[in-house]
Amino acid sequence: MPASPEKFPPAPSDTARLDALMSRVASESTQALVICEASHGAARVITHANAAFTQLTGHSRADSVGRSLAELLRPPGGQFEWERVDAVMRGTQSWRKSLPASRKDGTVFWADLHLYPLSNQGKTSAHWVGVLTDVTDHLELRDALRQSEAQQRLLSDYIRDLITISNADGICTYASTSSEAMLGWSPDEIISRPLSDLVHPDDFPQLQRTFEDHFTTRAESVLVHRLLKKDGTHLWTETTSKTRRDPATGLPADIVSTTRDITRRRMAEDSLKAMHALLDSVYEAVPLGLCLIDPAGRVTQCNHAFTRLFGISAAEVSGRDADTLLPARELARARVSQGTPCEAECSSARGEHFPAEITVVPLETGAGQLVIVADLRERKKMESRLHEASQLESLGTLAGGIAHDFNNMLAIVLGYASLLRESADDPARLGHYADTIIDAGRRGADVVRQLQLFANTQDAELSPTDVHALLDDVIARTCADWSPSIHIIRNYGAADARLTIDPIQFGQAIQKLLENARDAMPEGGNLTVNTTEVRQSIFAPGATTAESKNFLRVSVQDTGRGMDAATRARMFEPFFARNKGPEVRGLGLAVVYGIMRAHRGLIEVDSAPGQGTSVHLLLPRAPTVAEPVLPPAPDEPSDTPTSDRRTILLVEDEQDIGALWLELLPSEGWRVLWARDGAEAVRLFRAHRDEIALLFTDIGLPSLDGWQVAEALRAESPGLPLLIASGAFRSGDRHRGLAEPVAYLPKPYVPSKVLKQIRALIPS
Repeated sequence: MPASPEKFPPAPSDTARLDALMSRVASESTQALVICEASHGAARVITHANAAFTQLTGHSRADSVGRSLAELLRPPGGQFEWERVDAVMRGTQSWRKSLPASRKDGTVFWADLHLYPLSNQGKTSAHWVGVLTDVTDHLELRDALRQSEAQQRLLSDYIRDLITISNADGICTYASTSSEAMLGWSPDEIISRPLSDLVHPDDFPQLQRTFEDHFTTRAESVLVHRLLKKDGTHLWTETTSKTRRDPATGLPADIVSTTRDITRRRMAEDSLKAMHALLDSVYEAVPLGLCLIDPAGRVTQCNHAFTRLFGISAAEVSGRDADTLLPARELARARVSQGTPCEAECSSARGEHFPAEITVVPLETGAGQLVIVADLRERKKMESRLHEASQLESLGTLAGGIAHDFNNMLAIVLGYASLLRESADDPARLGHYADTIIDAGRRGADVVRQLQLFANTQDAELSPTDVHALLDDVIARTCADWSPSIHIIRNYGAADARLTIDPIQFGQAIQKLLENARDAMPEGGNLTVNTTEVRQSIFAPGATTAESKNFLRVSVQDTGRGMDAATRARMFEPFFARNKGPEVRGLGLAVVYGIMRAHRGLIEVDSAPGQGTSVHLLLPRAPTVAEPVLPPAPDEPSDTPTSDRRTILLVEDEQDIGALWLELLPSEGWRVLWARDGAEAVRLFRAHRDEIALLFTDIGLPSLDGWQVAEALRAESPGLPLLIASGAFRSGDRHRGLAEPVAYLPKPYVPSKVLKQIRALIPS
C-alpha cells in the first residue's frame, strides 16, 4: 500500500466515474478493503466495501455502506482505540495499528488496520482507504513464543540443580545460572572450559569413560563424583546425563547433564554409622527389658535392664531358650500376635514373681524377633488407684439419673401445690399446707443440686477469686456458732491466692470439710486451714509419663479421731457417713469430690485412727479451661413470632407436668399444644407454625430429645423463642450455640417463675 496520499484530480462532473473506479478497485482487491468518504464537514462513513471485507467481518456491503468504521467494528470496551481511528481520518497522514475488532456475530479478533488518504486537486483528503488483515493467530503465536522463552529462562535460572551441555571434546558449551550458587563459578567462567578442570582427579577417569560411551552406544548415565568449587573445596554430586542427537543425521551431538549436590546425603550416610553406635547405647540404657531371639527361639543377646529384671547375667542368658526365662504360653501368644502386648506373671532367678507385659516385634531382616519386657508393678499400683476413681465416677452417673427423675416429681409437687394455694376456699389453712409442700420441694431440690455437683453435671461459673478472702468468709459463716472448744487456726502461706474458680462451689466444698472436721472432734480440738504453693507430678489419662504442674493447695486439718483404711476408701461415696444414722446422712464429702473434678483439681487425704485427718484440695495454677462459648449465630431473616400469636408448643413426656401446664397457661391467656414426644412436637409445629409463639420443651424425651426438637424447629423458624427445661442440665448444655431468644429453666420450678420467663421471651 502507498505510504503517501495519492492524488486524483477529478472534475466535479467526473464524480460518477470516480465512484465507479473506486468500486472496481475495492472489488478486485484480494485484501479486506473499505473506502470511506472524507469530505470536509461530512461524516467519515463507508462508501465501498469488498467481498474480502465481508468474509472477514461478516458485514455485507449493504450493512457497511453509510456507517463509520468505528461504529461497525468497535468491540465492547474498545471505545478508546476506535476513537483514535476517527481522529486519524480527520487529518491527512496515513496510519497503521493492530487493534481489537468485532465481527457481526460478536466474536472479537485482532485486526491490522492500515489507513491512508486519497487527495483531490486541492490537496485535501477526499476519501480514506482502509485495509484490514486478521493477525489474531500471529499475535497469539508471538505471545506463546515469548512465554515459552520466558519459562525456559525461568527454569534455567531458578532450578537448584546445575544444567550443563558439553560437546564431544568434553568442552562445556552451556551452564545454568545455578552454577554460581552450587560451585561459586559463574556460567561464563565454566563455558568453554574442559570438564577435567572441574572434576576431582580421582573421579575424572570414570567420568571420561562414561562420556565417551555417550558418543557411541550409551543414551543415559548416572554418576556420583566430586566437583571443584571456586574456593578450592570439593562437594559430592550426582550427575544424570543424556545424549542429545542431531535431528538431521541422528548422530550424537552433545551431552545434556543435570548435576545435584548430594553432600548432605553423604554426610547423612556418615551420620548413620554414628547412629548405629548411638542405638547400641540406647539399647543398653533403655529401662525396658530387651532381648533378641533367633528363629529357633534362642536368646542371642539382651540388654542390661533385662538381666537386672530377671536377676541373671548376660552370659547366662545367651543361647538359652526364651521360654525357659519367660512364661511359655504368654510368650507363644505374643509371638503369634506380633506387636500386641500380652500380660504375664514372670519370675526372676531369685524366685520373685512380678507382673509384666511381653511384646514381640519381628525384625525386618527376618533374622529373628525382638522381645520387649515391661515391668508392670508400678503401673498396677496406678491402675488400682484409677479403679477407685472409676467406681466413684459410676456412682456419679447413677446420681445424675436419680436427679433427673427426682426433679420431675418435685416439679409436680411444686406445681400442684401452687394451684392448691391459689384456688383454696380456706386460704389461711390450705395456704399453710401448700407452703409446707413447697418448702419440702425446695429442700429436695437442694439435695438434687448436691447430687448434680457430685455428678459434675453443673457448669462451673468461673471467675478470678481471692482464695484467702473466700476462706475467711466461709469460716466466718460456718463456724460462728461452734463450741469454743474448737480452735480455728489460719495459716495462709501461699504468696499468690488469686485463682480462676467458681467461688460458690468451692465455698461449698470448704464448708463441707469444716463441718466434717467439727463432727470428728466432739470433745473439741484444733482445726487448721492453711494454703501453700506446691509442684506435683501427675499422670494424665492415657499418659505414660508424669507431668509436673503447679498447684495452690488448700488444707483442712483436724485433731479428731481419724479414719481407718476402710473408712478412708469410702469417704467420698454419696450418703456415706461414719457413725451417723440414716436419718442424718447426706452426700457429705461426695460433693467435695464433684466440685474438685469440675475444677480439674486433686484431693489428697492423710488420716489414721487417733491421729486426726488432713484433706488437701489441690487447685491447678493454670486457669481452668471452661467450656467454650460459641458465638451467636449471624443475623438472618427470620419469622420471629409477633404478639398476636398466643399458642405455646409444650413438649413434655411426664403426664402430670403436662396436665399442670394445660391448666395454668390457658388461665394466663395462652393456648397450649401438648406433644408427648419429640416427633409429635415436630409434627404439631409444622401443622400450626403460624400460630406458635414459643417452644417450651423438656430435654429428656422419647423419640427426639429436647435439643433435637429445638434445632429442628429453629431450622424452619430461626427466630422462634425457646424455653428449655431439664432436671439435670449437663456441663456445657448452655453453650450449644442456640441463638437468642432462648432461656434455660432448671427443674424443679415454680409456675410464677416460668410465666415470668415466658413473658420475657415473647416480643411485646
